[in-house]
Amino acid sequence: MKIDKILEFQLFEEEVKKLKSVSPEIIKQEINQNKSLYSISETNSERKKIEYFTEQNYKHKHKCFCEHSATKKKYFYLEDAIVDKQIFDQLIYVCKRDSKYRIYHLTSK
Repeated sequence: MKIDKILEFQLFEEEVKKLKSVSPEIIKQEINQNKSLYSISETNSERKKIEYFTEQNYKHKHKCFCEHSATKKKYFYLEDAIVDKQIFDQLIYVCKRDSKYRIYHLTSK
């Protein structure tokens, strides 16, 4: 019984090491995918940090940064924008790309 627990723990440690070691190809793939999706070169973890920051500090404000803030739906998470993008067959863009906040909008092709 004790041997089984030791083996199980060793397998667990190996899996954790695999998760921590992200290959450069995967990072490059994430960056390219995000650039083609919404025109910003960043990894998914970088994007999620910005989205979390926006969620905590900006979500309850009613206006975004662009001139279409009253007419366009605001998305604070890319996943939500992707769902509507597929339904309405539109493109995703980021409102004011140089801001520390991240708000996504959809636009026609």
